[in-house]
Amino acid sequence: MFEQVNIRKAELNSRLLRAKSDEAEQTETIKKLEEEFEAVTAAIKELTEQQELMDERLAGVREELAGKDQTDSVSPAEVQAGSAL
Repeated sequence: MFEQVNIRKAELNSRLLRAKSDEAEQTETIKKLEEEFEAVTAAIKELTEQQELMDERLAGVREELAGKDQTDSVSPAEVQAGSAL
C-alpha cells in the first residue's frame, strides 16, 4: 500500500514538472508574441503618420492645381477684353 502511494506521488510530481515546463514555454511564446505585436503596432503608427502627411501634401497639390485651373480657364478673349479697359 505504501509503495502504491509513492508510485502515485512520483506520477503526480512528474505531471507537475511537465505542467510547469509547458507553462514556461507558453509564457515565452506569449512574450514573443507581445513583442511582435508591439513592433507591428509601432509600424502601423509610423505608416499612419506618413499617410497623414501624404494626405496633407495631396490636399495642397489639389488646391494648387485648382488655382491653376481657374487661371487657365480664362479665355484669350477675356484677357484681351480685360486689357482693353
